Amino acid sequence: MKTKAALLLGVPESADTSRENSWVPKDTWDPQNSGIMVPSEMEQAMETLMFTFHKYAGDKSYMTKDDLHRMMEAEFHDFLKNQNDPLAVDKIMKDLDQCRDGRVNFHSFFSLIAGLTIACNDYYCKNMKGRKQ
Repeated sequence: MKTKAALLLGVPESADTSRENSWVPKDTWDPQNSGIMVPSEMEQAMETLMFTFHKYAGDKSYMTKDDLHRMMEAEFHDFLKNQNDPLAVDKIMKDLDQCRDGRVNFHSFFSLIAGLTIACNDYYCKNMKGRKQ
């Protein structure tokens, strides 16, 4: 039985997904459910990014400014609140809309996520890494 991640990553139907020959690393195999693969944290993160994009894009392969605004409000509410700039989404849209067609495709969306993740990592490394929790 294949996980959603296996299907999304294009593992062929004919692939041997038995425990001995699994394409999934042994530490992601769930031995309690013999035959059920548990996606890794990275696979789950990939699924979340893809499904979040399509949740807001709908049947389209892109997000409009309204879609982007809804996504930012729902998924990055505190980020927007801390910007203290009512035009923050407009500025983000302008940066992401490389073709100037009013659309943000998945690649541009991923660039936004990557940029935000890099900024968070920089903050973490500067202010929090090494602190006792």
